[in-house]
Amino acid sequence: MDIEIRKAEFNDLEILTNIYNQAIISMRCTCDMKPFTWQQRVEWFNSHQNDRFPLFPVLADEKVVGWASISPYRTNRPALQSVTEISYYLDFEYCNMGIGTKLLEHTIKEAKKIGF
Repeated sequence: MDIEIRKAEFNDLEILTNIYNQAIISMRCTCDMKPFTWQQRVEWFNSHQNDRFPLFPVLADEKVVGWASISPYRTNRPALQSVTEISYYLDFEYCNMGIGTKLLEHTIKEAKKIGF
């Protein structure tokens, strides 16, 4: 299986939302309780279209199967300016294949490059 991790493009938004909704519906891994439409996630997506807080889809054999994001963490506290939050989600069909590990390793590496 070929794995690719890249920066998000707008046409990824619907599948990224669907993957996140799996976690919501299963009541695991997130505190959100109602699924989103992709239209409701546009603002979130746009907040990750920069070099400081990127969004990374992971592809398996050219299909988006998960994503990770780097997000602000308590930006109102100056001592935490070099701290970030990493979130990641995989399509349940692609769990336990090592994809999440590769995605998380990539995201941590990128976070360090950014200065977190």
